[in-house]
Amino acid sequence: MNAIFDSGLWTVFEMLPSQALTKIVSFASLPVGWDYGDGVPASLNTVSLARDIFYELTQLGFTRVEAFPGTDGGIQLTTYEGLQHIIIIIKPSGEISLAHKISGQRTRSSIITTDRNVIKNGLREIAQETWNISVFSTPSSLTISGGVTPRLPLQTMALTEKHP
Repeated sequence: MNAIFDSGLWTVFEMLPSQALTKIVSFASLPVGWDYGDGVPASLNTVSLARDIFYELTQLGFTRVEAFPGTDGGIQLTTYEGLQHIIIIIKPSGEISLAHKISGQRTRSSIITTDRNVIKNGLREIAQETWNISVFSTPSSLTISGGVTPRLPLQTMALTEKHP
């Protein structure tokens, strides 16, 4: 475990989805030379593509999304969920790359394509893995409380006495 992740310090990087979307749109208005003399604004096509992918991320349940401008006019979207993060880079050429990491280690090969649907499918696969891992439990990890039995986890036990 990492003390930075466990301490809650990552909350400084969290943005509400609407704030990230506002940032994405603002990248088209950056002045030439915005990064100490380097840097160009993102094109409307790049912004549109970034917005489309942003919406896909939020629809899949990833709400901690951050956006960064690239000096070449590209846009990077990064989403954090626990110890994992997804990095999507949209280049001005329309090329998109997708990387998924857990605790800093890549979980699969990066996807590089110009087809946004390939990226969306990759995001759906990651979301499915993410939510299956974090939402569902095996019976051996269930806690017995509140009248739930380990053999029948969804059946509650009936009250045998009257309430005073």
